Amino acid sequence: MKRIFKIALLLSTTLAFAEAKQSWIASESFSAPESVYYDPATNLLFVSSIHGEGTAQDGQGWISKVSLDGKVTEAQWITGLNAPKGMRSQGNLLYVSDIDHVVKIDAKQGKILKRIPIKGAKFLNDVAIDASGAVYVSDTLTSSIHIIKNDTAKIFVSGEEWESPNGLLVQGEELIVAAWGLTKDFNNKTSGKLYAINLKTLKRTNLSSKSLGNLDGLEADPKNAKRFYLSDWVTGEIFSVINGKRDGWSIKLPQGSADIALVSGEKSILVVPQMTKNNIRAYRLP
Repeated sequence: MKRIFKIALLLSTTLAFAEAKQSWIASESFSAPESVYYDPATNLLFVSSIHGEGTAQDGQGWISKVSLDGKVTEAQWITGLNAPKGMRSQGNLLYVSDIDHVVKIDAKQGKILKRIPIKGAKFLNDVAIDASGAVYVSDTLTSSIHIIKNDTAKIFVSGEEWESPNGLLVQGEELIVAAWGLTKDFNNKTSGKLYAINLKTLKRTNLSSKSLGNLDGLEADPKNAKRFYLSDWVTGEIFSVINGKRDGWSIKLPQGSADIALVSGEKSILVVPQMTKNNIRAYRLP
């Protein structure tokens, strides 16, 4: 009986690994792409290219527009950014993290409206927005998360206990956080957990009892709110967890898998920016 169970488990795991099929790969127009974001208002993907060092104030970064079948529709849609990373939109407004500022963009007009300074920030990373319109942005190298209301920023949480937060996602009354693992320069060997912060009380709840990796991208499964897709930048692996534990689903990729996007629908796809390979890849989900 035990042997039958082990064989069944092995078959189940093998099938889980085989479920993700690459739909397309795009390598045109990207340079160190850090984030892919699906914009429901335009039904397009936005891709941020750092094009240089992740902390360089050089004005060389840009955002591209890409269709859901991987065709670049506008190579340099928004230019003049420094090292753009995470993105999130609300209506026509797109918010982009850019080292020590959050850039507010009118996505309909393709125009930068404002650059919101984040005092003390060193490496702004991912962006999330709650139902009230408050914008959250992680600062990985100061182990902080900032909140922006009415174009004014202040610290939401800060301290070593937040493990250098990276990926962010609002889910109901909680901010879900994928942590890199406490670091000041990315040279650490510590890995991070998946956890939630109550938006009102700031109480932390661990969603994984163990560290999962040097976490970067974070998306929730639209069919199961307790299942999350994560990227590990250092190993390059994309994997999913349910109730805080890995469930066997995984995509093996080279180092540099960054801020992923999930496009839900009849045929859901997961889009992965590969920073070190200058491409983005789409995988069909089961």
